[in-house]
Amino acid sequence: MACKNILVTDQCYIKDWDFQKGVENSIGESFEQIALVSNKMRSRWYNVVRYTLYFYYPFKIFLNRKKYNRILCWQAFYGVVLAYYHILFNVKPINEIAITHLIYNPKKSFIGKIYKKWLTKVLKSGYITCYIGGSKTHRKYLIEQFGIPKDKIHFVPYCKEDETKKTITDVNPIGQDFILGVGRSNRDWHWIIDAFSKSKRYLVIICDDLRVDQATLPNNVKIINDVEGDDMLAYMKHCYCQVCSFKNPQVASGEMVYVQGACFSKPFVVTGPCCITDDYVINGVTGVVVDKDKDKINEAVERLFTDKSYYKEMCKNSRLVYESEYDLFQYGKKVGSCILKSKH
Repeated sequence: MACKNILVTDQCYIKDWDFQKGVENSIGESFEQIALVSNKMRSRWYNVVRYTLYFYYPFKIFLNRKKYNRILCWQAFYGVVLAYYHILFNVKPINEIAITHLIYNPKKSFIGKIYKKWLTKVLKSGYITCYIGGSKTHRKYLIEQFGIPKDKIHFVPYCKEDETKKTITDVNPIGQDFILGVGRSNRDWHWIIDAFSKSKRYLVIICDDLRVDQATLPNNVKIINDVEGDDMLAYMKHCYCQVCSFKNPQVASGEMVYVQGACFSKPFVVTGPCCITDDYVINGVTGVVVDKDKDKINEAVERLFTDKSYYKEMCKNSRLVYESEYDLFQYGKKVGSCILKSKH
C-alpha cells in the first residue's frame, strides 16, 4: 500500500480548505486532513485533558508512521511531540515532518527551564524537516535559542480565510461602539486595562484565561472568557478597532487576530516594536504603532474616533492589504514550496 500524506490540525474538519488546496497544488500530491481537536476553552481541569491529548494524538500517528510519507502539522506542538517519540524510541526518520506556527515563549520558572531543555533536544534532533513561522523576528529568535538550521525554518506571513463571507449577526453584541482585544498568548492585558482606565472609550477583551473579577475593573472595561471560534466573529465585525500590547517583543503573537481584523476592515492599534509591528501592521496605513506609553495608546485610539476621514482610510486600507497579502490559498502554496526545499 502506497504511503499517504497527512495534514494534522487542531480544529474541526474544514471541507474544501484553501490552505490544503494550496499545499497540494504546490507539492503536486494530495493530503488527507486529520482533525484532532485538543485546544478548547481554558480551565484548570481542561488543561490536564488538553496536555494529555497533546501527547496522545501524536503517539497514535507515531505508531502508524509507516503509513505516511509527509506529515504536515498545522498545530506545531503535535509535530514537536511526534519528533520526541522518535527520539524516545530511537527510530530512524522515515517521514518528512513539517510544522507551522512554531512559537516559543520563555518562562522563568523551574518547569519553564525543563521545557526549554526538552524542546532544545527535540528541535536539534533533525526529525523535523521544515519549520514555518509567521514572523521574521521570531524566526531569528528561534535560530538563536535552538540552533535550528537557517535553511530549515522559513518565514511565511500568516493568512486566514475571508470570514466576512460567513453568516454573522447584524446585532452589535455590546450595543455601543467598542474597542476589541483578542487572544491570550504573550498579551499584556493588565497593562492595557490600566491604560484604558484613563479613557472614555469602551474596551472588550476576549480571553479565556484572563480571570479578573469584573467588579475590580474600570467601568469601561469588560472581559469575556467564554467566547471562541465563529462566536467571536460578531465582536470582530462590530468593533470599532482592535488594540493590543505584548509582554515579550521577540515572541510571535497576534498575527491571527491582526489578519482577521484586517479582513473585517478594522484598524489595529498596538505597542511596539514587536513581531507584529515588524511584519504585519503598516503604521499609519492599516494601524497605529505607538511606544508602550499609556497616554500615547489612548491618544492613538482617540484620533480614530475624532478624525473620521483618517479612520475610514485606515479601514479601507486594512481590507485592501488583506485581499492582496493574506490569501489562504497562496499561503498554502508558499508552505508547500518550503516543504519541498527542506527535505532530509
